[in-house]
Amino acid sequence: MSERRGSASEGIREQRLRDTLQVMALLATADFASVTRTWFMGMNRQLNGAFVDAGYS
Repeated sequence: MSERRGSASEGIREQRLRDTLQVMALLATADFASVTRTWFMGMNRQLNGAFVDAGYS
């Protein structure tokens, strides 16, 4: 029984490690200007016009 828990726990740790590495890879290749713009637009739709007017499309 403890053997099953150990292997399940191991699987969870491996999945977390895979997820962490995937996030790190995405961060390493991110276009931060685009991410920032998208985040702000999602937070306040009125900013969409401001970004377009400033030349960020």
